[in-house]
Amino acid sequence: MLVVNVYMREKCGLCEDAIQVLDFLSRKLPLDVQLINIEKDDDLHEKYQLVIPVIEACGKEIAYGIVSTVDLEQRLRECLNQQM
Repeated sequence: MLVVNVYMREKCGLCEDAIQVLDFLSRKLPLDVQLINIEKDDDLHEKYQLVIPVIEACGKEIAYGIVSTVDLEQRLRECLNQQM
């Protein structure tokens, strides 16, 4: 199972869209999606406030802002292949 961190905040339309994309992809891929609210951590808020949502997997940021389902699926599959 691939752990996927989503750096987001509440009432963020792009964040909600990204979460919906990940929910869809988690039906096809073994994903453990962790939602991390940047407003609860000053360092994360400072780092990500202008680029959320940020999706992290395989120890790196793989998508941010407007998330493409096709691109994100490809990057997640690459991460899963690296784990094998």
